[in-house]
Amino acid sequence: MWHGRTAPCSAQDVFEAMTQQARVQIWTQAEATVSAAEGAELRLYGGNVSGKTLSTVPNKSIRQEWRLQSWPAGACAPSA
Repeated sequence: MWHGRTAPCSAQDVFEAMTQQARVQIWTQAEATVSAAEGAELRLYGGNVSGKTLSTVPNKSIRQEWRLQSWPAGACAPSA
């Protein structure tokens, strides 16, 4: 659901948009390093966002740990 509506794309589209470097660079309009591989580092927006991929189930789920560069050392956004 997308704010009460079904997202206008497939689960595969979302998964690829979040795990394929070329696609991430399209929506961020910036260099990005991402991968669906467990333990892979991620960097977005020139390093202002960094973290790693914790686990994935292709076309179903992505768990990532990430943080903003301005956050205190060790602070990370929780992953569902």
